[in-house]
Amino acid sequence: MRQFESKYKDIHAHPELSCREENTAAVATKHLETLSFETWRNVVGHGVVGVLKNGPGSTVLLRAELDALPILEQTGLPYASKHHMLDSWGVQRPVMHACGHDMHMACLMAAATTLESAKFSWRGILIALFQPNEEYTCGAQAMIDDGLYNKVPIPDVILGQHSIPMRAGRVTIGERPVLVAADTITIRIFGGLGDTANPSHIANPIVLGSKMILRIQSIRDQEISQDEFAVITCSAFHAGNLGNDVLESAELKLDVKTYDPDLRETIYSAIKLIVNTEARAAGVAKMPDIERSIRAPLTSNSPDVAAKLWDGFRAHFNDMAGVQERRHACENFSILATSRGRPYAFWFFGRVDPYEWDKAEKHGNLEQIANDHSPFNALAIHPTLGTGSDALAVAALKYFELIAGGLRL
Repeated sequence: MRQFESKYKDIHAHPELSCREENTAAVATKHLETLSFETWRNVVGHGVVGVLKNGPGSTVLLRAELDALPILEQTGLPYASKHHMLDSWGVQRPVMHACGHDMHMACLMAAATTLESAKFSWRGILIALFQPNEEYTCGAQAMIDDGLYNKVPIPDVILGQHSIPMRAGRVTIGERPVLVAADTITIRIFGGLGDTANPSHIANPIVLGSKMILRIQSIRDQEISQDEFAVITCSAFHAGNLGNDVLESAELKLDVKTYDPDLRETIYSAIKLIVNTEARAAGVAKMPDIERSIRAPLTSNSPDVAAKLWDGFRAHFNDMAGVQERRHACENFSILATSRGRPYAFWFFGRVDPYEWDKAEKHGNLEQIANDHSPFNALAIHPTLGTGSDALAVAALKYFELIAGGLRL
């Protein structure tokens, strides 16, 4: 694992933002090309995908992510990021791998190496995919739109994983929904033309938008039962300039996260009703525009795949394998599978130093462990790296035809 520890530290120290992952992608490309993988680079920007054909059998896709976040790292690690770069909007930002994508990359490179070096023990086709632009949940669909499956075989199963604030060495997987669906709802509120000397006689989009936000927050109490999960957040409110008495419009962006598809539709209908009711009451000359887009689909593991991987993880990790409860984050990973009607599974592995975890658990301080996207998120390289790479290899081997006694990790 020493070479992959070095790769991890290098990627961590030199992170790149979404849609700007050129050097990060080059690390993945160079590694795959040192193996027996046929490799494609620059799939929709900086996506990288490699294919290892090893005889007849199942085709398995393993996925990791490339991009980092616009966060100023404060871990104090000797290999901490000091990097700054321009984002997609031309703004200079600090950059940090605060979500673990650097670890996911190192794990996939290590798993690819393990499976390639032991290809005499299995038969099938392995696809290693390094996805750009995951943080904005756009990269998976973009790779498909760029002809991903015209370049590589359509997999029989798609597999992925994510590090989480859990004791390092543990692996957990669940059936059915494991990550939320996330919708973005954009509401454009129109004011009106009128006498600038009497702006109080004209519908003010800022005031109207504020009323809408307050009423939308009440949906949680009125439409959602205590045993259901939903989050409704106003993530942006843009309007006006200093000195303008009369505003033409304002724009709200709402982030809605749910597991249940019916509840998702109920919330959307309730939002539309509130927006239109408030607009009519304000006497606007033009009703608001309401647009809905899927930021991330529901991640709901295929039961047969999850059950098969659970058997593999339980056999390999013993008591360090567990059942994963739902996590209220979102992902676009599942698009790689659902776009072609293929089954998939997504699991989680711990990243917190076992000593630190046990100490926090003993003193009831687990909530103080840094979450994903925290500037203090410092992964324990070991045993996290070995656990994540083993989990990918074990998962793939559950679908490959084993020969010569199979591969023992």
